Amino acid sequence: LELMAPRSLTPSPGLLKKVIAVCAKSEKSRKATAILLDWVSLFEKGETADRPPLSVFNTVVNACEICGEEELTLQVLDTMKKTHEVDGNTITFNIALKRLAKLKNKMGCEGIIIGMLQAGIEPTVVSYTTAIGACAQDKDFVMSTQWLERMRSRCVSPNVFTYNTALASCLDGTLEGSKAGSEIAVQMMEEVGK
Repeated sequence: LELMAPRSLTPSPGLLKKVIAVCAKSEKSRKATAILLDWVSLFEKGETADRPPLSVFNTVVNACEICGEEELTLQVLDTMKKTHEVDGNTITFNIALKRLAKLKNKMGCEGIIIGMLQAGIEPTVVSYTTAIGACAQDKDFVMSTQWLERMRSRCVSPNVFTYNTALASCLDGTLEGSKAGSEIAVQMMEEVGK
């Protein structure tokens, strides 16, 4: 890529996508971000007709999150919003949920899901399972059970991973946790086999 500009060559969108994907997979978040921002600059100058798709922004955001580059993550999200005039898609929100779940931030996960609904983006089973994951990190079986109910109220069926994550939230060593785990196990046996 670096040799193309001095030769007055513009990289194709396909090439840029592949290079960004390789950088992201290699956890080179700074390089992936730089290439993405260069692509956005080319688009803004009219030197390429193709703006970077949301999937490329998601790839870079995920790489930044994996590498713990919070400032880069925010920069990429801001650029995405400016370029596409949206806050993201389901994948973008799920990446944010994953990060919050690792931090045991249950309220943050709830805020993200509310934000998805307000933006007209329906949370998926992955979204809800990730929010339940935050509860499991904190051993909060009450909140996990509430998330299972919320899923069903939105016509999203929990899967085996969702139930296993909810069961993990019951491992707090209390009798109440054991009872909640038994109830979740019964629900799992009734619903997953359908």
